[in-house]
Amino acid sequence: MAANPASPSSPTGSLKRDSSKKDAGKLGWVGTLTRKKKSEVNELETEGRLAIEVPTTPITVTPDTFDMEKLADIRLTEFEEVTQSVESQKAKLSVLLGHVNKVLGIPDHQAKWTASKIHDKNIVAILHLLIALARHFDCPQKLPAGVNISMVVVQKKGGILLPQKVVEEITEASGGEG
Repeated sequence: MAANPASPSSPTGSLKRDSSKKDAGKLGWVGTLTRKKKSEVNELETEGRLAIEVPTTPITVTPDTFDMEKLADIRLTEFEEVTQSVESQKAKLSVLLGHVNKVLGIPDHQAKWTASKIHDKNIVAILHLLIALARHFDCPQKLPAGVNISMVVVQKKGGILLPQKVVEEITEASGGEG
């Protein structure tokens, strides 16, 4: 019986790889990984396409206002359902923040947050609101003193961008935070 040079049992023969599998040894996992990622990307693209193509159907969600009702002992009847439209969300958020400001004892014009800023995910406004809520409801965690945020605010005047560094105080520097 003649020894086949491609046979693994042949001591003198060399092993030859199939040309279609030449990268299977060292980099074969790349193809498998690429196929998996490609299928994930396709799924995400399909979900995104559907989300864009079908926004005419309003999505209704019952908001979780239980925590606010429990903490502040108020009933928010305006929040039977929330629709997906931005205007409706901002209007309902404005009503909610009005209730929150009353509970906190802060006039709307003195609050460092607005419905528009909260809806736009302005981190500074959200932090101010969270700190005010934590203080009002006697949060058991100690809030750190002297928390500041350095921001760069850019204004356009006469076609020229003017950057300005602004430091926003989140918590006072005194040690009596709580």
